[in-house]
Amino acid sequence: MGVIIVKDGTGEEVASLSGGEANTTNNRMEITAAIEGLKLIPELTNVRLVSDSSQYIIKTLSEDWSRNKNHDLWAVLDDLTCRHIMSYQWVKGHSRNNFNNRCDKLAVEAAKRIKGW
Repeated sequence: MGVIIVKDGTGEEVASLSGGEANTTNNRMEITAAIEGLKLIPELTNVRLVSDSSQYIIKTLSEDWSRNKNHDLWAVLDDLTCRHIMSYQWVKGHSRNNFNNRCDKLAVEAAKRIKGW
């Protein structure tokens, strides 16, 4: 997973992080990225969560898509989103969005570390 926290309005990068787990799924890592990013942000902050996760996270949070799996992570994410003023944006993966491309690079590097590549 890769996360970049950007100060809205300025485009200033405040923080970035990456990580992962062995034997997991892409969906779990996408949810975990959102969780870990929100943990870094003070409560009651206006947050725009941007993701390229095949609209999985964005539609689940903003349009109440069904949650058939990962209930443990969704419960944590729901708790964190309630602590902020949230908006959501989906971006196409591997597009010209520099922050998204950098998040992808952070995630790939973390996966390589975990797999010992």
